[in-house]
Amino acid sequence: MRATPILASAVAILLVALAGPRLFAGAITAPFDDTVHALGRGDAIPDEALRLALGSRLRATALIGDGRYHADVAALRYADYVKNPDERERLDRVIAAHHDALEHAPSQPFVWSRLALAEMLRHGYSDTVGNALNLSLETGRYEPRLLMPRIELALAVWPLLPETLQREFARQMVLAMHWAPAALVDATRHYHRLAEVRAALTVDREQRARFNFLYERRRLG
Repeated sequence: MRATPILASAVAILLVALAGPRLFAGAITAPFDDTVHALGRGDAIPDEALRLALGSRLRATALIGDGRYHADVAALRYADYVKNPDERERLDRVIAAHHDALEHAPSQPFVWSRLALAEMLRHGYSDTVGNALNLSLETGRYEPRLLMPRIELALAVWPLLPETLQREFARQMVLAMHWAPAALVDATRHYHRLAEVRAALTVDREQRARFNFLYERRRLG
C-alpha cells in the first residue's frame, strides 16, 4: 500500500528535476526579453543591452536545447556583427550561431535568410547561399518582413541563382508589387535589374504596368 505514495513522490521529484533547467533558463532570460523583442522590431539596441541579452541566451542554451534560445543567439550575434562589420571573427561567429540554431529548429525563415546573407558576405555566392535562400522561402514564403530583404539579396546575385530559384523570386516580386511596390522599384534601380524584374512581372500585366509607371516616375523624379 505504501508503494503508491513512494512512486508518486519519485515521479514528482523526476518532474521537478526535468523542469528545473527550463525554469532556470526562463528566469535568466526573462529580464532581457524586451531587448530581443526590440531587436525583432528593428529598433537600435545599445551595446550593453545587446551584450547582456546575448549572455543570458548563451547561458540558456547551455542548460536546454530549446531552439528559441538558439535562434535568439543567432539574431543577437548578427546584431553584434552589424555594429562592427569589419571584424571577420564576428561574422564567423554569426555563421556558426546560425548553423547551430538551425540544427535545433530548422523551420526558421529569419534564421535561414540571415544565414544566406552572412554566407554571402563571408564567402560570396555559393550553393550554400542559394540553399539557405530557398529554405527561407519554403519556411516563410509569405512573411512580409522578409519579402524585400530576400528579394534584394536575390537581385544582387541574380545571374548566379539557379533557374528554379529565379522562378521562385519572380513570384516574390509579383507579391512585392502588392505589398511593397516602391521598395521593389528602389531595389531594381539599386541593383540595375530592370530587365529581370520586368520579365518576372510578365505573368501579371496589371502589376507590370504599375511597376513601369512607378519606375519611370522614380527615374524622372
